[in-house]
Amino acid sequence: ARGRARSEGDSYDVEYRMERADGRIIWTRETGSLARHSESRLIHAFLMDVTERKRQEVTLWKQEERLRGMIRRAPDAMILTSSDGTVLNMNDQAEALLGYTLTEVVGSLIDYLVPDRLRARLPELRAAFERDPDRRSLVDGRGFAMQRADGTEVPVEWGMSLVPGPDDTRQILCSLRDLTVRRRVQAQLLSTERRVQEMSNVLPAMVAFVDTDNRYRFVSDEVGRWFGWERRQLEGRSVREVMGEKLFSEVGDSIEAALAGEATQFRWEMNGVDGATIPVEGSLVPQHDEDGAVSGYLMVTFDMSADVAASAAKRRHREELEHVARVTTLGELAASIAHELNQPLSAIVANAKAAVHILGPAAVEGGDGYQEVRHALGDIASDAYRAGEVIASMRQLLERSEHRPSPVEVRSLVGDAVDLVRSEAISRGVAMHARAPRAGLPAILGDEIQLKQVLLNLLLNAIDA
Repeated sequence: ARGRARSEGDSYDVEYRMERADGRIIWTRETGSLARHSESRLIHAFLMDVTERKRQEVTLWKQEERLRGMIRRAPDAMILTSSDGTVLNMNDQAEALLGYTLTEVVGSLIDYLVPDRLRARLPELRAAFERDPDRRSLVDGRGFAMQRADGTEVPVEWGMSLVPGPDDTRQILCSLRDLTVRRRVQAQLLSTERRVQEMSNVLPAMVAFVDTDNRYRFVSDEVGRWFGWERRQLEGRSVREVMGEKLFSEVGDSIEAALAGEATQFRWEMNGVDGATIPVEGSLVPQHDEDGAVSGYLMVTFDMSADVAASAAKRRHREELEHVARVTTLGELAASIAHELNQPLSAIVANAKAAVHILGPAAVEGGDGYQEVRHALGDIASDAYRAGEVIASMRQLLERSEHRPSPVEVRSLVGDAVDLVRSEAISRGVAMHARAPRAGLPAILGDEIQLKQVLLNLLLNAIDA
């Protein structure tokens, strides 16, 4: 301001802070102009202590509840400026971040809180609102820093938003997010990434490091292939976004345990890129920083599809063998079963012929002949039913089906097995007797076909012995 007055011959009026001899900071207003009668181009100026006025202005500003509600409760450092960058207000987080009190910086340009090498960028950012009247906010993702009261620099993420001011003016709300912790964590993660990278290159598994905010900081290529993302696209994204709400809710307890420092194991079902459900299992291993605090967790996940498929194939193979055993057993019983079928069928024929004979012309209605007919027809039905049961038992043993446990009546189970081998026993001269307690036997839970196969094997072995 003094330089312009000397070169342009103009007057000036500025306010700035001064440090007294006792170290106290005061606000000063300087009003001056060029002394035209002086050949040496002297400046005549008046200095006024406006510290009290500044303090009153701060008091008034702090009484504006709307403004306080806007910036005080924000988790980041917030500084309110006029459209030209003059500091109007700031929250406690900004005071703690910069080391200044509001009284010390209010009325000065926020530009002077930025290191010299970065200062020229602020007018460029403010000009973006002039170039685009519809713009309401912007974030500068490039490396930015603020200069603290002690002269040190703190890295920040810089954001700006337009807010309405008094008398239809526009003000700018600047948000400063301290990146110190983030950069320290990033340095730690780089070290962790190198170790995890070596593991991921040799393990047939999905390997990822997740920080305490549940964001991926490192993922192996296998994770990217699993979810259909590029590996770099996954880094920085939240686990909830990548996994989906359903799976994230299922694994939430395991994640909380890992963040609490407890290693956990899991078995999940995840959807692959093609939508197929794939079984996986793995571990969540907490990771710690230099101070011993949990900095995140290592997630190692194995695709268990091959193991599950092998188990299923083994189960199917066992069922095939059991089926072959049943068919072999029935082959050995073929002659006996055929004989067993011939007996009831022969009886059906004989009874049918007897019925025809009895119903001849000599039969008298209501006589003994009709009673005999009834008995004969009853025998026909009983023998036919018995033949049907034998055939049904054969079909059950020959059918290939999955194991389906169900309530089984023991008396009926034993009776069917005895009936199937009765002819074989007679041909071998073996007498069989099946007895059951008078009280009713309770049903058992099992696979009726397998149990019947066991009884057939036992009976045939006993007959052979």
